[in-house]
Amino acid sequence: MKYFLYLIILLSQPAQAQPDWRLSLRTGQSLYLDAGYGLVTDSPLHSSGEVSLDYLALPLSSKSSLGLGAAYHVSGLDGSVYGDVETRLMLRSARAHALYRWAASDSLAVIGRVGAAHRTTRMTLIDLSRELDVEVDHWGVHGGLGVDYLFGEPSPVDMDQSCLGLSLELTYSHFAPLDLTAGGTPLGALDPSGPGWLMGLTYVW
Repeated sequence: MKYFLYLIILLSQPAQAQPDWRLSLRTGQSLYLDAGYGLVTDSPLHSSGEVSLDYLALPLSSKSSLGLGAAYHVSGLDGSVYGDVETRLMLRSARAHALYRWAASDSLAVIGRVGAAHRTTRMTLIDLSRELDVEVDHWGVHGGLGVDYLFGEPSPVDMDQSCLGLSLELTYSHFAPLDLTAGGTPLGALDPSGPGWLMGLTYVW
């Protein structure tokens, strides 16, 4: 009987509030596995950054919800090859995605997202006599799986869930290989696909 009363008390408690919005500002690195990046640099790691905004429009339960989001992602590097040839590579992506959020606890949430991306890849090679520059627009897909750790707890009185936290996400982007040509000079093929990671601040409300 007492366990039945415990169950009634548990079910009668108000559901925890789930946030409607999620804003994230994160930095990290992208890893490109294609050997074609040897044309630009001897390191496969690129510094990256992203700002994203998500709207959790469809609550599935007191702990989970689905949403839609948009993000702007940038990665790039400066380097040198062949001794005196300066190189610059910049990749800018506008992204749209579907998002799933599951609250493992008051402070910890698991985040998964998948979507499409439009990327502008710009590569520049500079030596003593000339500068070669090429810019290509292309489409791809991206996904990520990570966690948010929030510095706060929901209020059972006013259902307020706004708080700041830390976010960590493992990512992967896939794009079709590019054949780069500038001024009639072939610069080689490049596959701008690869994994990466992002870490930074997130704010939910």
